[in-house]
Amino acid sequence: MLNVTLKQLRAAASLRKNGSVTRAAHDLGVSPPAVTLQLQALNDQLGMKLVERSATGMTLTQAGNAVADAAAKIEAILRECEALLAALNGAERGEVSVGIISTAKYYAPQALAAFAQAHPGVELRLSVGNRDEIIRGLEQHELDIAIMGRPPADLNVIADVIGDHPHVIIARPDHRLASQKRIKPQALNGELMLVREVGSGTRRLMED
Repeated sequence: MLNVTLKQLRAAASLRKNGSVTRAAHDLGVSPPAVTLQLQALNDQLGMKLVERSATGMTLTQAGNAVADAAAKIEAILRECEALLAALNGAERGEVSVGIISTAKYYAPQALAAFAQAHPGVELRLSVGNRDEIIRGLEQHELDIAIMGRPPADLNVIADVIGDHPHVIIARPDHRLASQKRIKPQALNGELMLVREVGSGTRRLMED
């Protein structure tokens, strides 16, 4: 892989992230043919099929995902190097990618705005998703920081508590349980519940 370029690696990583050549091109700020050429050159250099068509668009093969994983790690190292060089130069620059679960969108923007005001040289990138999407971003080194309900148990991360994250059950005023201050889980058996999508931390908490 000595002749592989950063542009080629970024094309593979962006295709996995966006699911189509057109969206990957928009993400990278280039034309779709340019992305196709980079992917073809990468495919030819490695001698393996990296991309395949699916019902939902273009997806990476197992080999393509391995390349995209490597690209994400390289990007993380480059960001770390950029921040270190900026610090050595006495400047505060760089980029921080922050992922937040959807329920954190009500207070995280204020915290990020305060950070941006205190550190104007640092570019912030914000992604909002459910728990599974945010964990996937951490696994693929697309996120530097995540704000979520519970830290992932199977990832080596540094976690700090920044506040309470209470969960409550909401019902109509005339519901049989509405007047009770404490409800045992067994009392909810047989109730029709409106829940979040699969992958949401709130849903997982209810199912557990």
